[in-house]
Amino acid sequence: MSFSVVQNRIRLVRGDSAEIRLVICDRVTGEPFIPGKHDELAFTLKQNFADEKPVLTKTLEQGIRQEGAACFLVFWPDDTRNLPCARYIYDVELVRENGYTDTLIPPRPFFLERGVTDNGT
Repeated sequence: MSFSVVQNRIRLVRGDSAEIRLVICDRVTGEPFIPGKHDELAFTLKQNFADEKPVLTKTLEQGIRQEGAACFLVFWPDDTRNLPCARYIYDVELVRENGYTDTLIPPRPFFLERGVTDNGT
């Protein structure tokens, strides 16, 4: 595999594909939580914490696939192919239909690495 996730720190080789499983559990019961059709789930990637604009965003049905009680964060080669290899920062946020908002994964490092066959900088 060309990616790893350890303590929510993601490492990905630039231009590679990856599917990262996201399991959301109710904090009280521990039961799996399945987002409703009007809930929003978003992955946001920035080069620096203070940047206004993200370099990559994924949402349900737009880069986050839902299968039963699990969601999969899907990366395609074009998502990262033109990004510089560097340390980025990301988070994952859930906004319920009623406005309740929860940052499921608070800001964590995302390392975009160069592969040996990568011709970019």
